[in-house]
Amino acid sequence: MKRLLSSPNGLFVIWAVLIGLTVMSMVNAQAGTDVKELSILALAVLFALSMLKAELILRYFLRLQDSSPGWRIGFSLLLGVLVLILFGLSSIDL
Repeated sequence: MKRLLSSPNGLFVIWAVLIGLTVMSMVNAQAGTDVKELSILALAVLFALSMLKAELILRYFLRLQDSSPGWRIGFSLLLGVLVLILFGLSSIDL
């Protein structure tokens, strides 16, 4: 992946992947549907795609891949905990 980012079009490729993940999220979420109408599996896939997008933004646009492993692991763990909390809150019936 470092070789990809050293090319002039590296960030453009990451941006295109992010656009593809956004389209996949929209299709999975059945764009326009209320969250309460989605199945647990659809919610899990939606949050997994969102976490992957956040990881890509953190690593390549905010240059987290150049930092120490402690920072990368810390941000990934924090992001994972946040996604799990939001998934739990969105999957319960209120």
